[in-house]
Amino acid sequence: MTAQPVTLPPAAAELVDELGALPGLAPVRKPGPARPVQRWSGDAVVVDVAVGDEGRRLIRLEADGRRWATTHGVPTPPLLGVADDASWLVTRRVRGTSCRGERAVRAAMTVADAIARAPAPVSPVAATVWRGTRATLAQRAARSVAAGLPVHAYRRARAAVAELDEHATAHGDLYRRNVITTDGARVWVIDWEFLGSHPRWTDHLRLWSTLTDPVDREIALGHVLTSVSRSDQEHVAVLIRYLTLRLLAENLAAARRWRNADDVEHARRMVAEGEAVARQLT
Repeated sequence: MTAQPVTLPPAAAELVDELGALPGLAPVRKPGPARPVQRWSGDAVVVDVAVGDEGRRLIRLEADGRRWATTHGVPTPPLLGVADDASWLVTRRVRGTSCRGERAVRAAMTVADAIARAPAPVSPVAATVWRGTRATLAQRAARSVAAGLPVHAYRRARAAVAELDEHATAHGDLYRRNVITTDGARVWVIDWEFLGSHPRWTDHLRLWSTLTDPVDREIALGHVLTSVSRSDQEHVAVLIRYLTLRLLAENLAAARRWRNADDVEHARRMVAEGEAVARQLT
């Protein structure tokens, strides 16, 4: 069933108009199935509008995450307004590119360090986790297996990472597209729905696994390996195996027509690269 279009709520439109940002604001069209949050973007602002309870949950998490980040000195685009019922959210738009280049990667690693040192947030809203709902899990798993996911290795890696006992606060999805860089040096972090306690080094290694430039990956991995003790290397190896396999799984889980071929190819390369690095560490 095709989702009905969502109009910009009057209160959100009024706020955007007061900010002088209403001209040029337009809906953002993304490929794939209907999403629980619909987005409008303009020169100066981004407006997210909830579609149902799941959309409101995501908007609450994003608003809480940005407030938490601002409190702890983590760079994130400013929150300009949010509905009391989390039906909409207005944030400042930061123009830039996804994380790439030495200065941006080093800045992102510093941000990941800062997040890990900060106290975990306390929120009444449950953060998103990296498991599909029961309604979609079987279908997503079938697609992934059919497309070549080594399912037994993935399950072993997931079980192993669940046994890791060293945790820290983490953004949870420090994917390169969630780290916006401006002027190639300053970074801004968006999409806070996974914020919480995760195995130590999750953010650093999640970003490493999604960087497409081998030099950038070398910088990111070097940051981690120069910071961990020899006794922590097994922890890092377990996490690397899991995160690279999960990257492949998430890229294969969508229907074929909605997959990004470049992302899938990168994820396949990262499984082999991750295994090679993990073996060196153990």
